[in-house]
Amino acid sequence: MKIKKIQVFHLSSKFASKNSFGTPLGLKTTSIIEITSDNKLKGVGEIYIGIYTPKLIDPIIKNIERFIKDKNPIDLTLKGKKIHIPFVSRNGLYNSVYSGIDIALWDLVSKFKQKPVHALISNIKNDYRIYSSGGLAKSNFREIKEDINKTKLLNHTGFKMRAGVQSWKKDFKRIHFAYDYSNKMNINLMVDFIMGTIKKPDDCKTMIKKIKNLKKFKITWIEEPFHPDDFYSFKKLSKKSLKIPIASGEALNSIFEYKSYISNKLVDILQLDVTHCGGITEAIKILSLLKNTNKKVALHVWGSLISLSANAHLAHAFKNVKWLECPLHQPELNKDFNTTVDFSKNIKDQKIKSGLGINLNPKMIKKYPYVVGSEYKI
Repeated sequence: MKIKKIQVFHLSSKFASKNSFGTPLGLKTTSIIEITSDNKLKGVGEIYIGIYTPKLIDPIIKNIERFIKDKNPIDLTLKGKKIHIPFVSRNGLYNSVYSGIDIALWDLVSKFKQKPVHALISNIKNDYRIYSSGGLAKSNFREIKEDINKTKLLNHTGFKMRAGVQSWKKDFKRIHFAYDYSNKMNINLMVDFIMGTIKKPDDCKTMIKKIKNLKKFKITWIEEPFHPDDFYSFKKLSKKSLKIPIASGEALNSIFEYKSYISNKLVDILQLDVTHCGGITEAIKILSLLKNTNKKVALHVWGSLISLSANAHLAHAFKNVKWLECPLHQPELNKDFNTTVDFSKNIKDQKIKSGLGINLNPKMIKKYPYVVGSEYKI
C-alpha cells in the first residue's frame, strides 16, 4: 500500500452567536485532511490550528507531501518512522499540521487491516469519562444553566466553563452559579481560564489570588491558569498547596514540551489533543511517558467530530486517560459526516468495524465553503 494523494479542505460552518468570544462571524473554520492510497482507501484527519490560521496550512501540506508520497503508511504509523526535518518538524506549526496527516494515516492503515484505530494501539478497553465543554467565555447565568442541563441529558459526569474574559467580579459570580447548579445535578465542574488564548494573561500573583477565592468550591480542576510557556508561574503555583488540581497542556505540540511539563511537575492533570500534539503516533509516545506514574490525563477536543473520534480512540487505548472533552457547541458541519458512532459516549461499547468510524461526506466540501474571516479572532 502506498500514499498517492493528500488533500486539505478548509470548511466554514455555523458555530455560535456572532457576539461569542473569538467568532465574530458566528462561524468556525475546520481543516480536514483526506489521504488516498493506491488501493483507493481513504483516511481522514483534522488539523486543530485550522480554527486559527487555515491558509498557513496549505504550503506545509505541499512540503510534507514531498516526503511521504509513495511511502507505505504502515511505516509512518505502526513502525513509527515519522519524517524528520532538522529545526522544522520537531514542534510548532509544522508538527501541528502533521497531526492531521498522522491521524489520516492511522485511519487509512486501520481500514486496510480492517480494525478500529484503538485496536491497533492497544487491546485495552479503558472506561474513560466524558465531560461536556461549554460555558463560553461571555456566557451568562441562563446560558450556563442551559449548558449544564444539556450535560445532564448527555449523561456526562463533568461540565467545563470558561472564565478570564469578563471582570473577575462577574466571573466569580458565574463560577459560583455554575458550581451550585452543577453540584445540584451531581456533575463535576471544571473551570478553564483560557490564559493561552487571551491577549493579556493574568500574572502569577493575580491568578493565585483568584484560585484562592475558589478554594471553597470542590472544583475538579482549574485549566490553563497561565500562558502555557509560563513555567515560572506554573512552578510557583504547584508549591502553594491550594488543593485544586491544575490542568494544562493542550497548547503543547511535541514530546519534548510534554517531557518538560512532566519532569518539572507543573500540573496535576496533563492535557493533550491528537489534532495538535503531533498526531496519534506522537500521542502514544507522550502517554507512554506516564505509564509508571499516577499522572492523570484529560484529552482536549475543540474541533469537529473527526477530532472527537481521534481523541476517543486514544482514550479507549490508555488507562491513564481519565477524561475526554466533548464540546456542547459544535460546528454545523458535524451533522453531515458519514458515521454511525455516537462519539459523545464511550466507544468501548460501540461497534467500529475499521478506522476512526467516521468519513468525510464529499457533499460537505461544496455545502460549507471556506469563508474569509471565519477564523478565530479576538
